Amino acid sequence: MNTGALLNRLNYSLALAGNKMRGARTDVTSLLGVDSSDDPKTALDRAVRVFLGGQAGPTTVETLEKQLDNPQVLQAKLDDPRKQVDLGVVAGLVLGAPEFQRR
Repeated sequence: MNTGALLNRLNYSLALAGNKMRGARTDVTSLLGVDSSDDPKTALDRAVRVFLGGQAGPTTVETLEKQLDNPQVLQAKLDDPRKQVDLGVVAGLVLGAPEFQRR
């Protein structure tokens, strides 16, 4: 698989999970739970469990965990005291993982 295909797969999964795809609606909050929107690590762990059956390789988990500090994931400015996790972005990242494609 080439980098273009990987990028397309990730963009598709982010658009789908983030409700940015015309004709498709997702309710990621009901899948991951409202309480997971307070902590990015909890959200990621739950997304891996829900979408991958908890079967993510260590390299994938490490790569995904690096994204948890991304402002797109946290939906907040640097000086904002309260950070809200964008569950659509977390779900999209997990759906774009190689393990999801193997299922």
